[in-house]
Amino acid sequence: MKRNGLVLSMVSLGHTGIHFYAMAFTIILAVIKDEFGLSFSQAGLILTVVTTVGFIVNMPSGAIADVLGRKRLQMGIALLAPSIGYFIVSFAPTYTFVLLTIGLVGFGGALWHPPAMSALSDRFPGRRGFALSWHEFGANLGDFLGPAVTGIILATMLWRQMLSMYVLPGVALAILVWLVVPDIRQERKRVMLFEDYGRALAGLFKNPRLIQVSSLSALRTMGQQALSFFLPLYLFSTLGLGPAVTGIYTSMLTFPAMFAGPVMGTLSDRLGRKPVLVAGMAASAVLSTLLGFFQPLVEVSSFSSSGLGGTLLGILAAFGGADVFLICLIILGLFLFSMRPIIFAYAMDVTPKELGATTVGFVFSTNQILSALSPFVAGLIADWAGPRFAFLFVGALITCGCIVAALLPRPLPPKESLWGAR
Repeated sequence: MKRNGLVLSMVSLGHTGIHFYAMAFTIILAVIKDEFGLSFSQAGLILTVVTTVGFIVNMPSGAIADVLGRKRLQMGIALLAPSIGYFIVSFAPTYTFVLLTIGLVGFGGALWHPPAMSALSDRFPGRRGFALSWHEFGANLGDFLGPAVTGIILATMLWRQMLSMYVLPGVALAILVWLVVPDIRQERKRVMLFEDYGRALAGLFKNPRLIQVSSLSALRTMGQQALSFFLPLYLFSTLGLGPAVTGIYTSMLTFPAMFAGPVMGTLSDRLGRKPVLVAGMAASAVLSTLLGFFQPLVEVSSFSSSGLGGTLLGILAAFGGADVFLICLIILGLFLFSMRPIIFAYAMDVTPKELGATTVGFVFSTNQILSALSPFVAGLIADWAGPRFAFLFVGALITCGCIVAALLPRPLPPKESLWGAR
Protein backbone atom coordinates (compact mmCIF):
# COMPACT_ATOMS: atom_id res chain seq x y z
CA MET A 1 0.00 0.00 0.00
CA LYS A 2 2.87 2.37 0.78
CA ARG A 3 4.30 1.72 -2.68
CA ASN A 4 0.95 2.48 -4.30
CA GLY A 5 0.71 5.73 -2.35
CA LEU A 6 4.20 6.77 -3.41
CA VAL A 7 3.46 6.04 -7.06
CA LEU A 8 0.16 7.96 -6.84
CA SER A 9 1.96 10.94 -5.30
CA MET A 10 4.74 10.96 -7.90
CA VAL A 11 2.45 10.52 -10.89
CA SER A 12 0.23 13.30 -9.55
CA LEU A 13 3.27 15.56 -9.09
CA GLY A 14 4.35 14.86 -12.64
CA HIS A 15 0.86 15.82 -13.77
CA THR A 16 1.36 19.09 -11.91
CA GLY A 17 4.39 19.77 -14.10
CA ILE A 18 2.53 18.97 -17.32
CA HIS A 19 -0.29 21.36 -16.48
CA PHE A 20 2.02 24.02 -15.07
CA TYR A 21 3.64 24.30 -18.47
CA ALA A 22 0.31 24.24 -20.31
CA MET A 23 -1.39 26.94 -18.22
CA ALA A 24 1.74 29.08 -17.91
CA PHE A 25 1.60 29.50 -21.66
CA THR A 26 -1.84 31.12 -21.49
CA ILE A 27 -0.23 34.06 -19.67
CA ILE A 28 2.84 34.06 -21.89
CA LEU A 29 0.56 34.05 -24.93
CA ALA A 30 -1.05 37.29 -23.78
CA VAL A 31 2.40 38.94 -23.70
CA ILE A 32 3.36 37.42 -27.07
CA LYS A 33 0.10 38.70 -28.56
CA ASP A 34 1.00 42.26 -27.61
CA GLU A 35 4.67 41.98 -28.61
CA PHE A 36 3.90 40.67 -32.11
CA GLY A 37 0.69 42.74 -32.51
CA LEU A 38 -1.59 39.72 -33.02
CA SER A 39 -5.36 39.61 -33.23
CA PHE A 40 -7.35 37.32 -30.92
CA SER A 41 -7.78 34.81 -33.74
CA GLN A 42 -4.05 34.77 -34.57
CA ALA A 43 -3.28 34.10 -30.91
CA GLY A 44 -5.94 31.38 -30.90
CA LEU A 45 -4.24 29.71 -33.86
CA ILE A 46 -1.15 29.14 -31.69
CA LEU A 47 -3.20 27.03 -29.27
CA THR A 48 -4.84 25.28 -32.21
CA VAL A 49 -1.36 24.09 -33.24
CA VAL A 50 -0.67 22.85 -29.69
CA THR A 51 -3.98 20.94 -29.60
CA THR A 52 -3.53 19.48 -33.10
CA VAL A 53 -0.13 18.06 -32.19
CA GLY A 54 -1.74 16.54 -29.10
CA PHE A 55 -4.38 14.86 -31.25
CA ILE A 56 -1.76 13.36 -33.56
CA VAL A 57 0.23 11.96 -30.62
CA ASN A 58 -2.57 10.69 -28.35
CA MET A 59 -3.64 7.46 -30.04
CA PRO A 60 -0.11 6.20 -30.78
CA SER A 61 0.81 7.12 -27.20
CA GLY A 62 -1.92 4.89 -25.81
CA ALA A 63 -0.98 2.03 -28.13
CA ILE A 64 2.69 2.19 -27.15
CA ALA A 65 1.81 2.21 -23.46
CA ASP A 66 -0.55 -0.78 -23.71
CA VAL A 67 1.45 -2.94 -26.12
CA LEU A 68 5.04 -2.19 -25.07
CA GLY A 69 4.43 -1.19 -21.47
CA ARG A 70 7.02 1.60 -21.52
CA LYS A 71 4.86 3.86 -19.38
CA ARG A 72 7.65 5.19 -17.19
CA LEU A 73 9.75 6.17 -20.21
CA GLN A 74 6.79 7.88 -21.84
CA MET A 75 6.06 9.91 -18.74
CA GLY A 76 9.68 11.04 -18.52
CA ILE A 77 9.75 12.18 -22.16
CA ALA A 78 6.39 13.91 -21.66
CA LEU A 79 7.90 16.08 -18.91
CA LEU A 80 10.97 16.94 -20.97
CA ALA A 81 9.11 17.92 -24.16
CA PRO A 82 7.33 21.12 -23.02
CA SER A 83 10.35 22.39 -21.10
CA ILE A 84 12.53 22.00 -24.18
CA GLY A 85 9.77 23.55 -26.30
CA TYR A 86 9.69 26.60 -24.05
CA PHE A 87 13.45 26.95 -24.30
CA ILE A 88 13.25 26.97 -28.10
CA VAL A 89 10.32 29.42 -28.17
CA SER A 90 12.32 31.83 -25.99
CA PHE A 91 14.41 32.58 -29.12
CA ALA A 92 11.38 33.15 -31.37
CA PRO A 93 11.99 36.12 -33.71
CA THR A 94 8.55 35.98 -35.39
CA TYR A 95 4.98 34.77 -34.98
CA THR A 96 5.62 32.07 -37.60
CA PHE A 97 8.52 30.69 -35.57
CA VAL A 98 6.23 30.35 -32.54
CA LEU A 99 3.67 28.45 -34.65
CA LEU A 100 6.35 26.04 -35.90
CA THR A 101 7.87 25.23 -32.50
CA ILE A 102 5.12 25.47 -29.89
CA GLY A 103 3.80 22.00 -30.75
CA LEU A 104 6.27 20.46 -28.28
CA VAL A 105 4.03 21.68 -25.46
CA GLY A 106 1.09 19.73 -26.90
CA PHE A 107 3.35 16.72 -27.53
CA GLY A 108 4.22 16.48 -23.85
CA GLY A 109 0.66 16.63 -22.58
CA ALA A 110 -0.54 14.04 -25.10
CA LEU A 111 2.29 11.66 -24.28
CA TRP A 112 1.66 11.90 -20.51
CA HIS A 113 -2.02 11.14 -19.99
CA PRO A 114 -2.48 7.64 -21.49
CA PRO A 115 0.37 5.90 -19.58
CA ALA A 116 -0.13 7.85 -16.35
CA MET A 117 -3.89 7.45 -16.06
CA SER A 118 -3.91 3.79 -17.09
CA ALA A 119 -1.11 3.00 -14.60
CA LEU A 120 -3.18 4.50 -11.78
CA SER A 121 -6.32 2.73 -12.98
CA ASP A 122 -4.47 -0.60 -12.83
CA ARG A 123 -3.19 0.05 -9.31
CA PHE A 124 -6.55 1.24 -7.96
CA PRO A 125 -9.18 -0.83 -9.86
CA GLY A 126 -11.85 -0.45 -7.18
CA ARG A 127 -11.13 3.23 -6.50
CA ARG A 128 -10.57 4.65 -9.95
CA GLY A 129 -12.50 7.84 -9.22
CA PHE A 130 -10.36 8.41 -6.11
CA ALA A 131 -7.01 7.73 -7.82
CA LEU A 132 -7.79 9.72 -10.94
CA SER A 133 -9.09 12.58 -8.81
CA TRP A 134 -5.74 12.80 -7.01
CA HIS A 135 -4.06 12.71 -10.41
CA GLU A 136 -6.43 15.54 -11.30
CA PHE A 137 -5.46 17.32 -8.09
CA GLY A 138 -1.93 17.43 -9.48
CA ALA A 139 -3.28 18.89 -12.73
CA ASN A 140 -5.30 21.52 -10.90
CA LEU A 141 -2.30 22.43 -8.76
CA GLY A 142 -0.30 22.96 -11.96
CA ASP A 143 -3.19 24.87 -13.53
CA PHE A 144 -3.24 27.15 -10.47
CA LEU A 145 0.53 27.64 -10.11
CA GLY A 146 1.22 28.07 -13.84
CA PRO A 147 -0.65 31.36 -14.37
CA ALA A 148 0.00 32.75 -10.88
CA VAL A 149 3.74 32.08 -10.79
CA THR A 150 4.24 33.06 -14.42
CA GLY A 151 2.31 36.31 -14.01
CA ILE A 152 4.35 37.30 -10.96
CA ILE A 153 7.65 36.45 -12.68
CA LEU A 154 6.63 38.36 -15.81
CA ALA A 155 6.12 41.46 -13.68
CA THR A 156 9.86 41.42 -12.92
CA MET A 157 11.43 39.57 -15.88
CA LEU A 158 11.19 39.42 -19.68
CA TRP A 159 9.20 36.49 -21.01
CA ARG A 160 12.13 35.18 -23.05
CA GLN A 161 14.36 35.00 -19.98
CA MET A 162 11.66 33.23 -18.03
CA LEU A 163 11.07 30.60 -20.71
CA SER A 164 14.77 29.76 -20.88
CA MET A 165 14.66 29.04 -17.12
CA TYR A 166 11.57 26.84 -17.36
CA VAL A 167 13.60 23.92 -18.73
CA LEU A 168 14.87 23.06 -15.22
CA PRO A 169 11.63 21.90 -13.53
CA GLY A 170 10.84 19.51 -16.38
CA VAL A 171 14.25 17.85 -16.17
CA ALA A 172 13.99 17.47 -12.39
CA LEU A 173 10.49 15.96 -12.54
CA ALA A 174 11.47 13.56 -15.33
CA ILE A 175 14.30 12.20 -13.17
CA LEU A 176 12.00 11.77 -10.15
CA VAL A 177 9.38 9.91 -12.20
CA TRP A 178 12.06 7.57 -13.53
CA LEU A 179 13.30 6.80 -10.02
CA VAL A 180 9.91 6.29 -8.34
CA VAL A 181 7.46 4.85 -10.90
CA PRO A 182 8.03 1.11 -11.54
CA ASP A 183 8.50 -0.30 -15.01
CA ILE A 184 5.14 -1.83 -15.87
CA ARG A 185 6.86 -4.56 -17.91
CA GLN A 186 8.21 -6.06 -14.68
CA GLU A 187 4.70 -6.34 -13.22
CA ARG A 188 2.71 -7.50 -16.24
CA LYS A 189 1.44 -11.06 -16.00
CA ARG A 190 0.66 -11.40 -19.68
CA VAL A 191 2.05 -9.51 -22.66
CA MET A 192 -0.55 -8.24 -25.09
CA LEU A 193 0.11 -9.34 -28.65
CA PHE A 194 -0.44 -6.94 -31.52
CA GLU A 195 -3.22 -9.21 -32.84
CA ASP A 196 -5.02 -9.03 -29.47
CA TYR A 197 -4.57 -5.29 -29.41
CA GLY A 198 -5.92 -4.81 -32.92
CA ARG A 199 -9.10 -6.75 -32.18
CA ALA A 200 -9.63 -4.95 -28.87
CA LEU A 201 -8.99 -1.53 -30.43
CA ALA A 202 -11.62 -2.18 -33.08
CA GLY A 203 -14.03 -2.91 -30.24
CA LEU A 204 -13.52 0.55 -28.77
CA PHE A 205 -14.91 2.17 -31.90
CA LYS A 206 -18.05 0.01 -31.53
CA ASN A 207 -18.55 0.75 -27.83
CA PRO A 208 -21.56 3.12 -27.64
CA ARG A 209 -20.93 4.09 -24.02
CA LEU A 210 -17.34 5.06 -24.81
CA ILE A 211 -18.48 7.08 -27.83
CA GLN A 212 -21.04 8.94 -25.73
CA VAL A 213 -18.70 9.79 -22.87
CA SER A 214 -16.03 10.83 -25.41
CA SER A 215 -18.54 13.26 -26.91
CA LEU A 216 -19.23 14.69 -23.47
CA SER A 217 -15.52 14.99 -22.80
CA ALA A 218 -14.96 16.75 -26.13
CA LEU A 219 -17.65 19.37 -25.49
CA ARG A 220 -16.36 20.05 -21.98
CA THR A 221 -12.80 20.33 -23.28
CA MET A 222 -13.84 22.64 -26.12
CA GLY A 223 -15.37 25.00 -23.58
CA GLN A 224 -12.42 24.74 -21.22
CA GLN A 225 -9.87 25.30 -24.00
CA ALA A 226 -11.68 28.36 -25.27
CA LEU A 227 -12.02 29.78 -21.76
CA SER A 228 -8.42 29.07 -20.72
CA PHE A 229 -7.20 30.71 -23.92
CA PHE A 230 -9.46 33.73 -23.94
CA LEU A 231 -9.58 34.71 -20.26
CA PRO A 232 -5.92 35.87 -19.93
CA LEU A 233 -6.02 37.69 -23.27
CA TYR A 234 -9.21 39.47 -22.24
CA LEU A 235 -7.75 40.52 -18.89
CA PHE A 236 -4.33 41.54 -20.22
CA SER A 237 -5.05 42.93 -23.69
CA THR A 238 -8.64 44.19 -23.47
CA LEU A 239 -8.79 45.39 -19.87
CA GLY A 240 -5.10 46.27 -19.61
CA LEU A 241 -4.40 44.43 -16.37
CA GLY A 242 -0.75 43.72 -15.61
CA PRO A 243 0.67 40.20 -15.82
CA ALA A 244 0.51 39.59 -12.05
CA VAL A 245 -3.19 40.44 -11.73
CA THR A 246 -3.95 38.54 -14.95
CA GLY A 247 -2.15 35.49 -13.58
CA ILE A 248 -3.96 35.64 -10.25
CA TYR A 249 -7.39 35.93 -11.85
CA THR A 250 -6.63 33.08 -14.26
CA SER A 251 -5.35 30.86 -11.46
CA MET A 252 -8.60 31.40 -9.54
CA LEU A 253 -10.35 29.43 -12.26
CA THR A 254 -8.53 26.25 -11.20
CA PHE A 255 -7.66 26.85 -7.53
CA PRO A 256 -10.96 25.49 -6.10
CA ALA A 257 -10.75 22.34 -8.22
CA MET A 258 -7.68 21.22 -6.24
CA PHE A 259 -10.02 20.57 -3.31
CA ALA A 260 -13.22 19.71 -5.18
CA GLY A 261 -11.61 17.11 -7.46
CA PRO A 262 -10.96 14.35 -4.88
CA VAL A 263 -14.38 14.99 -3.32
CA MET A 264 -16.14 14.75 -6.67
CA GLY A 265 -14.19 11.62 -7.58
CA THR A 266 -15.09 9.90 -4.32
CA LEU A 267 -18.75 10.91 -4.75
CA SER A 268 -18.74 9.39 -8.23
CA ASP A 269 -17.39 6.11 -6.81
CA ARG A 270 -20.26 6.02 -4.29
CA LEU A 271 -23.19 7.68 -6.06
CA GLY A 272 -22.36 6.86 -9.66
CA ARG A 273 -20.62 8.85 -12.39
CA LYS A 274 -23.72 10.17 -14.17
CA PRO A 275 -25.43 12.24 -11.43
CA VAL A 276 -22.15 13.94 -10.51
CA LEU A 277 -21.40 14.69 -14.16
CA VAL A 278 -24.85 16.15 -14.85
CA ALA A 279 -24.77 18.41 -11.79
CA GLY A 280 -21.20 19.58 -12.44
CA MET A 281 -21.76 20.32 -16.12
CA ALA A 282 -25.01 22.20 -15.44
CA ALA A 283 -23.32 24.45 -12.86
CA SER A 284 -20.39 25.03 -15.23
CA ALA A 285 -22.69 26.03 -18.08
CA VAL A 286 -24.50 28.65 -15.99
CA LEU A 287 -21.35 30.14 -14.45
CA SER A 288 -19.35 30.36 -17.67
CA THR A 289 -22.26 32.14 -19.35
CA LEU A 290 -22.45 34.67 -16.48
CA LEU A 291 -18.85 35.71 -17.16
CA GLY A 292 -20.09 37.43 -20.30
CA PHE A 293 -22.23 39.83 -18.29
CA PHE A 294 -19.69 41.07 -15.73
CA GLN A 295 -16.09 42.23 -15.65
CA PRO A 296 -13.45 42.51 -12.89
CA LEU A 297 -13.70 45.50 -10.57
CA VAL A 298 -9.92 45.98 -10.37
CA GLU A 299 -8.80 49.50 -11.21
CA VAL A 300 -6.75 48.84 -14.30
CA SER A 301 -4.30 51.69 -14.70
CA SER A 302 -3.11 51.75 -11.11
CA PHE A 303 -1.88 48.18 -11.02
CA SER A 304 -0.45 47.40 -14.43
CA SER A 305 3.04 48.74 -13.75
CA SER A 306 6.00 46.38 -13.74
CA GLY A 307 8.37 45.74 -10.90
CA LEU A 308 7.92 44.17 -7.50
CA GLY A 309 5.82 47.05 -6.13
CA GLY A 310 3.37 46.89 -9.02
CA THR A 311 3.21 43.11 -8.66
CA LEU A 312 2.29 43.26 -4.96
CA LEU A 313 -0.28 46.01 -5.56
CA GLY A 314 -1.78 43.98 -8.40
CA ILE A 315 -2.16 40.90 -6.21
CA LEU A 316 -3.78 42.94 -3.42
CA ALA A 317 -6.12 44.55 -5.94
CA ALA A 318 -7.23 41.18 -7.26
CA PHE A 319 -8.42 40.16 -3.80
CA GLY A 320 -9.32 43.57 -2.45
CA GLY A 321 -13.00 43.30 -3.34
CA ALA A 322 -15.41 40.45 -3.95
CA ASP A 323 -16.52 41.28 -7.49
CA VAL A 324 -19.05 39.08 -9.27
CA PHE A 325 -16.65 38.17 -12.07
CA LEU A 326 -14.12 36.76 -9.59
CA ILE A 327 -16.84 34.94 -7.63
CA CYS A 328 -18.08 33.28 -10.85
CA LEU A 329 -14.53 32.21 -11.72
CA ILE A 330 -13.98 30.64 -8.32
CA ILE A 331 -17.27 28.73 -8.25
CA LEU A 332 -16.83 27.68 -11.88
CA GLY A 333 -13.47 26.21 -10.90
CA LEU A 334 -15.21 23.97 -8.35
CA PHE A 335 -17.04 22.15 -11.14
CA LEU A 336 -15.56 22.51 -14.63
CA PHE A 337 -12.09 21.12 -13.96
CA SER A 338 -13.18 18.49 -11.42
CA MET A 339 -15.31 16.75 -14.06
CA ARG A 340 -12.27 15.49 -16.02
CA PRO A 341 -11.31 12.52 -13.81
CA ILE A 342 -14.94 11.38 -13.52
CA ILE A 343 -15.28 11.33 -17.29
CA PHE A 344 -12.16 9.19 -17.61
CA ALA A 345 -13.22 6.92 -14.75
CA TYR A 346 -16.52 6.31 -16.62
CA ALA A 347 -14.59 5.57 -19.82
CA MET A 348 -12.36 3.02 -18.10
CA ASP A 349 -15.38 1.50 -16.33
CA VAL A 350 -16.78 0.45 -19.71
CA THR A 351 -13.60 -0.77 -21.45
CA PRO A 352 -11.19 -3.68 -20.90
CA LYS A 353 -8.46 -3.23 -18.32
CA GLU A 354 -5.65 -3.99 -20.80
CA LEU A 355 -6.75 -1.06 -22.95
CA GLY A 356 -6.60 1.54 -20.18
CA ALA A 357 -3.95 3.68 -21.87
CA THR A 358 -5.60 3.32 -25.28
CA THR A 359 -8.96 4.29 -23.76
CA VAL A 360 -7.39 7.44 -22.34
CA GLY A 361 -5.76 8.13 -25.69
CA PHE A 362 -9.08 7.55 -27.47
CA VAL A 363 -10.93 10.04 -25.27
CA PHE A 364 -8.12 12.61 -25.45
CA SER A 365 -7.94 12.26 -29.22
CA THR A 366 -11.68 12.93 -29.46
CA ASN A 367 -11.16 15.91 -27.16
CA GLN A 368 -8.41 17.39 -29.21
CA ILE A 369 -9.69 16.79 -32.72
CA LEU A 370 -12.88 18.65 -31.79
CA SER A 371 -11.36 21.26 -29.47
CA ALA A 372 -8.42 22.21 -31.68
CA LEU A 373 -10.39 25.01 -33.29
CA SER A 374 -12.30 26.25 -30.23
CA PRO A 375 -9.64 28.83 -29.18
CA PHE A 376 -9.44 30.06 -32.77
CA VAL A 377 -13.25 30.30 -33.02
CA ALA A 378 -13.41 32.10 -29.66
CA GLY A 379 -10.83 34.54 -31.01
CA LEU A 380 -12.81 35.13 -34.18
CA ILE A 381 -15.96 35.77 -32.16
CA ALA A 382 -14.10 38.23 -29.94
CA ASP A 383 -12.63 40.01 -33.00
CA TRP A 384 -15.96 40.27 -34.79
CA ALA A 385 -18.62 40.56 -32.06
CA GLY A 386 -16.75 41.57 -28.93
CA PRO A 387 -15.23 39.82 -25.89
CA ARG A 388 -18.58 39.18 -24.15
CA PHE A 389 -19.68 36.82 -26.91
CA ALA A 390 -16.58 34.66 -26.49
CA PHE A 391 -17.76 33.84 -22.96
CA LEU A 392 -21.26 33.09 -24.28
CA PHE A 393 -19.68 30.72 -26.80
CA VAL A 394 -18.02 28.86 -23.91
CA GLY A 395 -21.33 28.62 -22.07
CA ALA A 396 -23.07 27.22 -25.14
CA LEU A 397 -20.46 24.47 -25.57
CA ILE A 398 -20.71 23.37 -21.94
CA THR A 399 -24.51 23.44 -22.11
CA CYS A 400 -24.35 20.96 -24.99
CA GLY A 401 -22.04 18.81 -22.87
CA CYS A 402 -24.56 18.89 -20.02
CA ILE A 403 -27.25 17.56 -22.36
CA VAL A 404 -24.98 14.68 -23.43
CA ALA A 405 -24.21 13.91 -19.76
CA ALA A 406 -27.94 13.67 -19.02
CA LEU A 407 -28.31 11.11 -21.82
CA LEU A 408 -25.45 8.86 -20.64
CA PRO A 409 -26.53 5.32 -19.74
CA ARG A 410 -25.33 3.79 -16.52
CA PRO A 411 -22.12 1.83 -17.20
CA LEU A 412 -22.30 -1.93 -17.36
CA PRO A 413 -20.17 -3.86 -14.83
CA PRO A 414 -16.54 -3.13 -15.82
CA LYS A 415 -14.62 -5.69 -17.83
CA GLU A 416 -11.42 -6.19 -15.85
CA SER A 417 -9.68 -8.20 -18.54
CA LEU A 418 -9.92 -9.13 -22.16
CA TRP A 419 -9.31 -12.74 -21.10
CA GLY A 420 -11.51 -12.93 -18.00
CA ALA A 421 -10.62 -12.83 -14.32
CA ARG A 422 -6.99 -13.22 -13.36
